[in-house]
Amino acid sequence: MAGSALVSLPWAFQTAGCVFGPIIALTSFLVSYYTCYLVIETAKKDKDYTFTLKKYFGKPGYYMGLLGPMLLILGAITVYFVVVV
Repeated sequence: MAGSALVSLPWAFQTAGCVFGPIIALTSFLVSYYTCYLVIETAKKDKDYTFTLKKYFGKPGYYMGLLGPMLLILGAITVYFVVVV
């Protein structure tokens, strides 16, 4: 995902402008940081976050925990091919 971000970030900052671009970047950083904090606090001593999902949401949560990252990677690959190719 870092490859597609490196390709698309200059365009995003050019489109957003010098003031609004850093505000968007800071906001996305804060949301990401808070999300990671919640995941760490919820998981505690579980080996993997999918086990935490299974503990709190049962089998459907476990499968959603497996499906979510696969869709995220598929989306990143799609964006990469659209931007690069």
